[in-house]
Amino acid sequence: MSFIRIKKIGNKNGKKYEYGYVVENKWRKRLKKGKGGSRQKVSKYLGKVLRLENIDEKIKDCGDDGFFEFIGNKDIEEYLKNKKRRIVNDLIRYELSLRGFDENKGIIERGGIRYELKQERFVNSDGEDEKVLIEMNEGFLCRYTIRKLINFKARDEDERENGVKLAKAFLGAGLRVPKEIFVGYFEKV
Repeated sequence: MSFIRIKKIGNKNGKKYEYGYVVENKWRKRLKKGKGGSRQKVSKYLGKVLRLENIDEKIKDCGDDGFFEFIGNKDIEEYLKNKKRRIVNDLIRYELSLRGFDENKGIIERGGIRYELKQERFVNSDGEDEKVLIEMNEGFLCRYTIRKLINFKARDEDERENGVKLAKAFLGAGLRVPKEIFVGYFEKV
């Protein structure tokens, strides 16, 4: 099982910054005199954590209608014919727009933070990968959580367990998803 851990690191001036890492839990069996139990190992560096102040007051209570309005109040059944990647990108566009990001030609930007829709990644002004996590809605939006969500596949026979895992993937990416969209997305996995 893996999860994201945030670590605070200070510089020489005493200012602290937060960075995100993927941490894996492994269970070690107890050997003769050795200690058994859970061990954690950092498996991947994700980047600097960014916390953005709420720009739009609707963030607190926008409900499902806000997303449907954002995508143009399309027929839900028709909208759900889109691929998973398109649905996730629309959810990302919506959440970032609520936080003051503007979209122009496939780039969503706010104050030097840029997200490239086509490549599903954060980039710097030169178009190179930028390792950042945006904390929002109890999760972290970053390339790792986006990929985890888009590539999600039902692995268990238990439909309920698969639903819980998919909900955790949305939550982990910091994306709120309307119920109808979640159900339609779940049918695709």
